[in-house]
Amino acid sequence: MHHASGTCPGFRRLLDLAAATNPANSTLSPWHVAIYFDEVGPGNQLKIHNKRKLWAVYYSVKQFGGYELDIVNGLKGGLSHLFLRCLQIFQCLETGITLQFNDCIKVCCFKIGILIADEQAIKLCLECKGASGKMCCFRCQTTIQARYAPTPIGRLILHTEHDVSKLVLHSDRSVWQIVDHLATQAGHGTKKAFSELEVRLGWNHVPNGVLLDQDMRAHFKPISHVSYDWMHVYLVAGIFHKEISALLDLMSKHGIRQSALHDWCSHFVWPHLHGGQGCSAKDVFRKKRDSDSEFKCASSEALGIYPVIRSFFQNMNMENIGHDMRLGINSFYCLCEVLDSLKHAATGSIAVAAIYGTDSYVPKHHFSVHLPSLMELHGMLISCFVHERRHKITKRFANMQHSGHESMDRSVLREVVTTHIFDLQTDEDDSAWKPAKPNLVEAWKNHLGLPFLTHALLVAATSNRCHMDDMVAVTEPRCIAQVLFHIRYGETRVTLVKCFEKTGKNTFKMNPHDNELFVSTSCLQGAVVYKRLDAESILVAPQSFYTA
Repeated sequence: MHHASGTCPGFRRLLDLAAATNPANSTLSPWHVAIYFDEVGPGNQLKIHNKRKLWAVYYSVKQFGGYELDIVNGLKGGLSHLFLRCLQIFQCLETGITLQFNDCIKVCCFKIGILIADEQAIKLCLECKGASGKMCCFRCQTTIQARYAPTPIGRLILHTEHDVSKLVLHSDRSVWQIVDHLATQAGHGTKKAFSELEVRLGWNHVPNGVLLDQDMRAHFKPISHVSYDWMHVYLVAGIFHKEISALLDLMSKHGIRQSALHDWCSHFVWPHLHGGQGCSAKDVFRKKRDSDSEFKCASSEALGIYPVIRSFFQNMNMENIGHDMRLGINSFYCLCEVLDSLKHAATGSIAVAAIYGTDSYVPKHHFSVHLPSLMELHGMLISCFVHERRHKITKRFANMQHSGHESMDRSVLREVVTTHIFDLQTDEDDSAWKPAKPNLVEAWKNHLGLPFLTHALLVAATSNRCHMDDMVAVTEPRCIAQVLFHIRYGETRVTLVKCFEKTGKNTFKMNPHDNELFVSTSCLQGAVVYKRLDAESILVAPQSFYTA
């Protein structure tokens, strides 16, 4: 961070923005380090046995608004031991480091604030039993998977329970008491009896792990600092995929073919940022799904396709639709609301249970119940989308390495860090702007009534994540518009757009008179997914930043 702050203008801007609202100039008000653990699989993923693995440790700062491989298997505490060593590295940040801001040099203090990871990584870092164990949730004391207890027994709560008030939650202290108890029982009695004790408590005994390190307890707390990642809970073989699988089965019973959904999706155009007309999300329903298989798609595809599926049902003729199909559609609407606003992360659970029952419940359904309290605890719900994208860089260099020596891991780490520093040094925003052509300069002077320009007039195809020809939602004036190009004049940024007027529910038509105007680029809420109805009319898929 010290090096990046001195060499990367973009990183300094990020520091300035964070410091404006959250000064980190003392040990009493430090910034919080957010740590992300995940496994990366380089090489051929289709091989029956692909033993090449990387454990990636990314870190960022919460106020910004996200080692090795074979050696991990050799550590006595496994990944939990490696995690402990990583946390010890971050301890030096508590006393502060010097960072170069745009206007000065400051000493900034940091402390461990949050660990975000998928369920498997949390399981290996903390050595809890995880989703594959009887006690499937590290945040609950008595939550058991329903397949081990068809009905609640005593204090045990089934993982299908969505009423948070019934859950018996762990605290940092209760987790430490469990691992300390396991430590006192280790070596006494039979190995089988001790293994059964671990299963009942939901935790493993790892002498060299992070939870038994007494010094680390002042810096890292298993409940206060560890968070489920909503992206993995909902969008990586998660709740979204379970919901769509059940919904497709229900549609089939009512004579609604999957091909109809594919035809609907294939006519939509996604923003340029997500691939435009070639966006892979439009093809997620192309291949017919077997009735006994789960619906599959990538997390980014799921995030891009759910507004279009919602649009499909909103435009469906509901006259001859049965009651159970209506319930299924309403359940999907609840899921859309969850994805639109994760403050209400438990909204969809009741609807799912009512229409599909609890047999399809997986531990991720239970994990979602904890998301509202995690948001209240941390003030935000961080996702792993950005960090998952960084895996591509790690794989790029790891795929070219075939030795298992320590030097290979150092080489990959060196290349990844160098690439990351280069990305921070490159100001993509500046590189996108080009000098305007003379005819546009004259038009701009006439538009402002100026005899000459005091700043260079620059144009760009992309700004504020909106690309030329994208359809965007505009706040002032409130409308849907097509982006023509972006202009920068000094500190002023405007966008020339072509406005569409509303003609019906989520339908818009090009305004034939005075439809081109300049709007402030900051008024562009974001690009929308749309379908052309004819040469002048479009249908917009409802999205969270646009209320139809």
